[in-house]
Amino acid sequence: MSNYRTPDIYFEKQTGTIQRRRTIERARIDTAAFLGFTVRGPVNKPVRITSWKSFEAVFGGASGEFYLPASVFGFFANGGREAVIVRVARVEGENAATPARATLRDLYGRPTLRVEARDPGTWGNRIQVRLGPASRPPRTGIKAALGKGGTEAIVDLTRGFEAGAVVRLTDGTRTEYVRLEEVERRRLAWSKRDALRGGFDDLANTTVEAVEVQLTVNSPFGFEIHDNLVYDPRHPRALARAVNERSQFVRLTDLGSRTPAPYNLPQTDVDERLGGGTDGAAGATPADFIGRDDGLGNRSGLFALEDLEDVGLICLPDLQAGLERGEFKGEGDVEAVQRAVLDFCERTKGAVALLDVPRGYDVDQALDWRARFDSKYGALYYPWINVQDASSNGKPGASRLVPPCGHIAGLISQVDQEHGVHRAAANLVVKDVLGTAVDLTKDATDLLAPEGVNCFRAFRGRGIRPWGVRTVSSQTQWAHLNVRRLFIMVERSIAEGCEWAVFEPNTWDTWKAVERMINGFLYQCWRDGMLVGETPEQAFYVRCDAELNPPEVREAGEFHCEIGLAAVRPAEFLVFRIGQQAKDIITEEPVS
Repeated sequence: MSNYRTPDIYFEKQTGTIQRRRTIERARIDTAAFLGFTVRGPVNKPVRITSWKSFEAVFGGASGEFYLPASVFGFFANGGREAVIVRVARVEGENAATPARATLRDLYGRPTLRVEARDPGTWGNRIQVRLGPASRPPRTGIKAALGKGGTEAIVDLTRGFEAGAVVRLTDGTRTEYVRLEEVERRRLAWSKRDALRGGFDDLANTTVEAVEVQLTVNSPFGFEIHDNLVYDPRHPRALARAVNERSQFVRLTDLGSRTPAPYNLPQTDVDERLGGGTDGAAGATPADFIGRDDGLGNRSGLFALEDLEDVGLICLPDLQAGLERGEFKGEGDVEAVQRAVLDFCERTKGAVALLDVPRGYDVDQALDWRARFDSKYGALYYPWINVQDASSNGKPGASRLVPPCGHIAGLISQVDQEHGVHRAAANLVVKDVLGTAVDLTKDATDLLAPEGVNCFRAFRGRGIRPWGVRTVSSQTQWAHLNVRRLFIMVERSIAEGCEWAVFEPNTWDTWKAVERMINGFLYQCWRDGMLVGETPEQAFYVRCDAELNPPEVREAGEFHCEIGLAAVRPAEFLVFRIGQQAKDIITEEPVS
């Protein structure tokens, strides 16, 4: 027993370790990946964005040629939280994506600087650059005369001058250039190689000024000014390095002209327009959408999503644009890409594909398109929807048809946030929609819905709503998209929450610890209405015992746990039985 004599606060060292209670957190699966064409932006590199403004900043905003921008806008308009954009383009051969560029020449006419748009695309052909003198270069006067062959100057001040900079000495009648090697208080020095060829004794009119430049960039998406830079790669404020770090629109390459400084500077006060930029959409093939897997950091197309475990929805809104602009041979190529994304989801088991029926299809054609797929990791939506055309520059009444995948992805994300993944994203108002390409009647819906085609319908006084939540699976237990997504969420959450158990002793204690964690997680899912059953025992079970883990299983390093769920399914059919109730009225006559 401890011996405490004075009332106070005491700390005792705890022997052993304090176990932190482990819990399983619900994994987010509402991040949507969009693959397609954009105005600008990096090619085949997944970029995360959280708003339409960030999409505009990276990928250039709306486009009248491509469908992906309008789909991303619809995603965020309907409550989407986070999207991953993969810009698809042809990167090799004819019609490959190339950035616009221009080559600037020095005062001797030699190539000295290459200016290139930061990303491939025709947008770069509208970039204009201009190189001129810096707005306020460091300047000072001399305090002592400079003689011929001089290698240093005593000046009024040295603020702003740095070693390595080229400076101009002039008295108004003659000018010389030297490269500074030492900068001290009121003293500038240069090497004997740059020794003055003449003297400067006019103290009143002789000035020393750093040779600095200003680059202005005028692009369709903004205007930039890069000032007080030095055309020397060794300088701390080297032009190419500084612009490449700061500019959102261009990058520079010093071509290493043989002309001596400062005459190797590009010709100033000349406007140069970039040219030769192509977006790579005209040559894009199904192979560019599917992409290649050349290892970590070198994946393209669909395979660029390989390492993004939090992506739960995949949209390909620009397959129609591939037909219109690319080298797609026909709708069979669209089908091939949609099959590829379903195979990707089946293999990774972490996302579902939101597919679009091709534009212009009628009901019979939509049914035929549906018959081509069978997967529990995909859903098909019909018809295309009409939205305001953001690329029309404010022209009143301008609209265009776009595939519905982006809008439904945003609605799914919103439902996940407000209710949970078990809630079907159907019979809810879709925002940013003016109408549908086909005005579906109930009769048409009666044909499409049983086959797994999710329809968009316009209801009088209730707006336009998705009227279906089916997968394209022939298996009845996986017929509903929200059920498939519920299992994805549970599987991903348990996988992330139980990582601690890897390499733990394969014993009863570990089994029961895992079992308690999963039971607690599923109990909360049941409390939140994700599982059906009046009691937890009716809603789920978790089994992790010696029968599942006999000695031969443990010797193989395996640990087996069995989980069963009773998922909540949407009420698709509301049946009300209404009849007439007849009641006989019996009266008795009095006996007289």
